[in-house]
Amino acid sequence: MSNLNVDFTFNIYATDGSTVAVVDTTPDYSAASTGGYGSPNIAKSAITATRLLIGNYTDILAQSGKVAGDSLVQYRQYVKTGGLSQTYDNKTISVGSYFIPYISGLTVASGDTFTDTGVYVSLQSFLPTQVQDTLTITNLGLGSANTVVPDVLWDVQYEVYGLSVSAPFTSVAGRKYMVYNTGTASFASQTYRVGEVIIGDGTHQISVSGGALVSALESSSERTFITTYNLEYGVCQASIKVQTNSCSCDSDMAIAKIYNLLDALYFSQWSNNVSYSKATDIISAATITLNTLNSCIA
Repeated sequence: MSNLNVDFTFNIYATDGSTVAVVDTTPDYSAASTGGYGSPNIAKSAITATRLLIGNYTDILAQSGKVAGDSLVQYRQYVKTGGLSQTYDNKTISVGSYFIPYISGLTVASGDTFTDTGVYVSLQSFLPTQVQDTLTITNLGLGSANTVVPDVLWDVQYEVYGLSVSAPFTSVAGRKYMVYNTGTASFASQTYRVGEVIIGDGTHQISVSGGALVSALESSSERTFITTYNLEYGVCQASIKVQTNSCSCDSDMAIAKIYNLLDALYFSQWSNNVSYSKATDIISAATITLNTLNSCIA
């Protein structure tokens, strides 16, 4: 594996707060930027597939359980916490195994238990050479009740997969391989669909059918981001409204407090010094202040 260091951003994109844009910001290779794309690393144009694993702090903290008969949501990540080894979508899942259903309609088998990790896999055919990857509410793993991206912390893992590996081949122990294009791949008598990732064991071969291609993980990056569209929009609207609506509260102080709290969030993200609990407390405090202000100037 190369020393490629990928980087990316994750920001609100649409003016109505309904989408997020992901941009690969990995620099091109130069003498002063040896972690970028290009010689001696793989070229940006040679990347064949990427994967985004997205979790927001609210869902990650919830860690909801699944018992026999419960539905396993497509593209959500689960960890098996109880039961014997059983087959789900042609894969043997044992206690401690992570499982992401790539088909709908799967339910927890009798005697099994799973925990929802709060992580969602976004199935976007994004490549680093594209300007950006635009993620909708659905792509972010949010429920249909959401029309705007919530004010919350996000944990985002970005994986970059390199050149296609000619199959069949013996897997390297511990290395990840993604299936892409069309068809399926077979590994250790188990079937993997497009978008699924195989973790090699150094013993079994990976073979393909139906036009499937397989590429190995080149590099990955995990970062924390904060979205605050609702607070930003709300405080702007409140600032306009107080010009014509008188109120008994100190509206200027409330508005200043919200902006100060937002600045604290922006600085923590910029400095890569984000505390999940503290940032959540700041978002909560700013939201309470905004709601109180809106009640006063209504």
